[in-house]
Amino acid sequence: MMLQKNIVLLMVSFISQTVINATDFSVSDTDAIDIVLSAINRIRISEGLHALVYEEPSSHAATLHAEELVRRKLLSHRNLNGERVAERYRFAGGTGTKAGENLGAGDSIESILVGWMKSPSHRSNLLNPEWYRIGCGQAQTDKGRIVLVAIFSNSRWKNSSLEINGEIAVLKGQLVSPEGIPPPTVSIMIGGNETGPILAGLGVKQTTFIFPTPRPWREGSVIPIFLLVTEFGFTEQADLLLVKIP
Repeated sequence: MMLQKNIVLLMVSFISQTVINATDFSVSDTDAIDIVLSAINRIRISEGLHALVYEEPSSHAATLHAEELVRRKLLSHRNLNGERVAERYRFAGGTGTKAGENLGAGDSIESILVGWMKSPSHRSNLLNPEWYRIGCGQAQTDKGRIVLVAIFSNSRWKNSSLEINGEIAVLKGQLVSPEGIPPPTVSIMIGGNETGPILAGLGVKQTTFIFPTPRPWREGSVIPIFLLVTEFGFTEQADLLLVKIP
């Protein structure tokens, strides 16, 4: 019991110093989100995990949910339409096949982060090795309290584009791979047919898949493309891309 208490106290001190170090200057909303991302990544790295990479759809979904929770004056993982985080994340444009969420309210970002680390379920979510992306949103109540939402996902892909040149289709995008992790092998699955695998190189800004144009593809229709990522001996469907045919 004493050891557990000491670990909690050390983590509280670590989070406090992380937030203090990041708040030496005036803090805007954007700066506040950067503080949260920095603090969470420092916690994960201290636990031997990879850092998370910022994701715009997660941040957008988190901000919308934080603002709604302030208006509703409650904390809930469902919005007014009954949608949980996975649905809200997809509606915001997220492509990851998995999503998770932490939310909390407090007088400061520091107090919320400390609360997450003291809560077994929130701590487990924050330190989940399946997560690769993160977005955060915050809103303030009329009494000045902060409502903070963090959305995590397993997405490994961004900036998709599809080109059709007669019988050849070209899918381009950027693979997300945190620093310190060996490059994974990636492939795509369309209608049960796999293209790849491709070994993603370090520092490569664009990954390109070239494959025969499937039939029938009609201009303007939307097709599902799964991104498969293989690393550490496991293959996972990391992203579901809904791509419009040009």
